[in-house]
Amino acid sequence: MNEQPIIPTFYLAGSWCERDRCAAVAYNIEKAKGWECTSRWLISREDDNDERAKELGALKCLKDIRMSGRLIVLLGDHTSLGKHVEIGAALQLGIPVHLVFAPWGSADLGSCAFFHLCKGPTSLEEFLS
Repeated sequence: MNEQPIIPTFYLAGSWCERDRCAAVAYNIEKAKGWECTSRWLISREDDNDERAKELGALKCLKDIRMSGRLIVLLGDHTSLGKHVEIGAALQLGIPVHLVFAPWGSADLGSCAFFHLCKGPTSLEEFLS
C-alpha cells in the first residue's frame, strides 16, 4: 500500500483589518516550512458588518482550528476579540500556540518577535528551520 505523507497544518490568527498582510505571512510560513494553512478567513471577502456572516465565519474558524496542528497568532497594531477565542479553543484542544508580534511594515518574518505557549522553538529562526 502506498501511503500519502501527512502535510503539517497550521491555523494563522490575526486581525480582520490586516487580512491581506496576514495572508502574506501565512504564505511565507507555507513556503518556508512546507506546511498548509487551514485559515479560510484569509481568503474570505464576506462583509465584516453582517452579524450572520460573522457568526458563520466564527464557526468556520473553530472548525479550521480543529483541523490544524498548531495555532500561530499574529499580535499587531489591531485588536481582535476572535484571537482570544481562537487561543482558548487551541489550548482546550491541546494544540500548540505560538504568539508572534508582527509589525505591519512588511510581511517579512525576520522582523517579528516570537513567543510561544507550548514546548517548542525559542526563536522565529528556529521555528522556521
